[in-house]
Amino acid sequence: MKKLFIIMICLLWMPLALARGNYSSVDDYATQAPTLKDPKELESLVHFLVRHYKRDDDKARVLLSWIVHNIDYDYYKFQKIVQTDNDANATQEIPQNDILETRLGVCEDIAALYQKMGTLAGLTVEVISGKIMIPDRTLQQFRSIASNHAWNAVKINDKWEYVDPTWAIGGTDGYSTSNVVKKRDYEKTIKRREKRHSDVKKARPDRFILDEWFFTDKDEMIKTHFPNDEKWQLQKKKLTEEEFLKQSNPRAYRALMREKRRGK
Repeated sequence: MKKLFIIMICLLWMPLALARGNYSSVDDYATQAPTLKDPKELESLVHFLVRHYKRDDDKARVLLSWIVHNIDYDYYKFQKIVQTDNDANATQEIPQNDILETRLGVCEDIAALYQKMGTLAGLTVEVISGKIMIPDRTLQQFRSIASNHAWNAVKINDKWEYVDPTWAIGGTDGYSTSNVVKKRDYEKTIKRREKRHSDVKKARPDRFILDEWFFTDKDEMIKTHFPNDEKWQLQKKKLTEEEFLKQSNPRAYRALMREKRRGK
């Protein structure tokens, strides 16, 4: 009897879990969005994307899906940011392009776009800055920058959920890194992407969402994402920098322990 009761509970729970977790139709709908030819049309685009959905999780998903299918990562800009971070005296020109014009952006741009779209959709969305796990990074490198990644938190049914729209991008990239190493080539790429609406500004059919970065489990998120503001750990027990390094970067953790033993 007890076994039968457990089975019945599981059967009742499964449709609810599947209903909340299966977003294939939402993802398909996002790819049908009209081409955004002018950034000023963003509000209309967001309205188109969310108009059929009442649940906030569906709205959060359809916006993420649009970003995944339409935005490429800006490797050139990332390269310039890294060069500037590594050399305090560097005068690297970091591009300041409109992500909706070029469909190119780094994590900060992509997280900011997700927040903007979410706000237009009536959602409460925050941008979180922090550090991510990079296994071979030294303790000095870990400490040398204030942050090296940005992601989002979106409020669903009065609870915060994590979304990392940059890491959620799966599939091939429509933007060739080999063509943007030099500044002049990058500038040509930007002009072409700003003018052409036929290819660059259409949804990429070979893209898909890496689901682990949509409503990511809190315990899993803290293994790779360390927010600058501890409140965004979204856990009762907050991890210290030492605890984060211990679980994510043994090399840096050992260096930290050596420092402590020497009394630094």
